Amino acid sequence: MTLIARFRVDGFEPRKIDGVDVDWVGVMTFAKTFTSGIIGAATTVFMSAGTEEGSRSYVATERITGRTEDGREGSVTYKINEMYKAKTGRDLDDTSARDMQSFFALADAINRAGSTDPEKIRDALIKTDLKADQLMMGYQGVKFDDTGQNILAATYLIQLHGKQYDLVWPESAATAKLQWPMSGSTQ
Repeated sequence: MTLIARFRVDGFEPRKIDGVDVDWVGVMTFAKTFTSGIIGAATTVFMSAGTEEGSRSYVATERITGRTEDGREGSVTYKINEMYKAKTGRDLDDTSARDMQSFFALADAINRAGSTDPEKIRDALIKTDLKADQLMMGYQGVKFDDTGQNILAATYLIQLHGKQYDLVWPESAATAKLQWPMSGSTQ
């Protein structure tokens, strides 16, 4: 499953980091409301470091509160969200959903191991091969390589184009072309 979400920026606020009194580090908090793909909102913290255009570093973290639009009644995502909401009073966010999906993958391995013996669970984890329709997250599945990484996990890269965030990678899901080198915040 590929999830493309669009949103509007509802507001932003420059921030200071206690103990960091330099002009080459900037922090901004954004409030966003999703307009498609996800029903809900997000708070994003964006930090840039550097003074020269083309040599800046950027870091962003985001907390999404909401659910995917395709979480229709009867879908696995919908059912799990409803159970979670009944216990907590709120919808799953992205972090809670990833944590829960990890727990489900472990529970599947324990069931297949037929034991709580750590070696049998480890062997079952190595053989994990969950398909996309067995998951509540937008991965292609869960299957581990020799280093223990999920080779079916999904990574998406977004880039700010003017006032719009666009999905730029992977190309198969991109809604816009990657701009490189980036034009920076002065345009």
